Amino acid sequence: MEPKISVVMPVYNSSLYLDESIESVLNQTLDDFEFIIIDDGSTDNSIDVIKSYQDKRINLQKRSHDYMASLNYGMRLAKGKYIVRMDSDDKMLPIRLQTQFEYMESHPETAVCGSWFQTFGSDENIYQLNTKHEDIICNMLSGNPMCHPSVIMRTEMLYSFFYDKGKEVYDRSCIYAEDYKLWYDIIKEGGKLANIPAVLLCYRCSEKQTSRKESNTSFQSALKVRMAYLKDVCKWMLLKDSTYLPQLKELFDRQARNEINFYSLCDSVKILYRDLLRKNRGQRLNYPL
Repeated sequence: MEPKISVVMPVYNSSLYLDESIESVLNQTLDDFEFIIIDDGSTDNSIDVIKSYQDKRINLQKRSHDYMASLNYGMRLAKGKYIVRMDSDDKMLPIRLQTQFEYMESHPETAVCGSWFQTFGSDENIYQLNTKHEDIICNMLSGNPMCHPSVIMRTEMLYSFFYDKGKEVYDRSCIYAEDYKLWYDIIKEGGKLANIPAVLLCYRCSEKQTSRKESNTSFQSALKVRMAYLKDVCKWMLLKDSTYLPQLKELFDRQARNEINFYSLCDSVKILYRDLLRKNRGQRLNYPL
């Protein structure tokens, strides 16, 4: 019998905090899951830490160092009805899997569901992300609206959107912004996104994080995704309602004259996009992107 959930966690030289992360997964109130840990060519004692846990739910896989390949490999191995992402230095709250499983069971239209999260370490805050699909897809124009290690994904939809079309879930061309690109790809396929309004993840912040060490690459990848998303949103808006053409044209003309920058352009388009979604609330909106 297949598990309800597959937890997928890549590990690369994470021995310092790995115990805390693994134990937070193993101590969940929902215990019907497999725990796929992919060692991404670690050179510290991460393997020894993982092997110290004698739990039949753990499926340890060893790979040479290539984060995107290891992550996609782990996703392919998943047998659960749902796939939960986890990072090797974060901690789940004990009710996370149960809460997200119940949400996905009662919201069959949802492809991906994240949650609010609490940071600790060099930053200590609670981040209350937008919870509704309409708000999330609008906020895609401002940046990443979901916390990657907080999400649960519907496996069946991933097959429909990616594997059945010969694609991997995570786009290698968007390294360090692969999650942002994934939400974009799912939106294009008509998938719904959501965030549960409760803290279910403790997200560690430190100067050693890959996202900080590779901040320039991450910024460039995210900018590429954001620009493509902006273009597609504008195209979709005009296909849905051509009366937005003069307003959009004026905004792009103002940017061309350096009267507004790219970020102001995105913010202005977001206002128009939200207006269009509000006018069509209750209708099924297909994305011909």
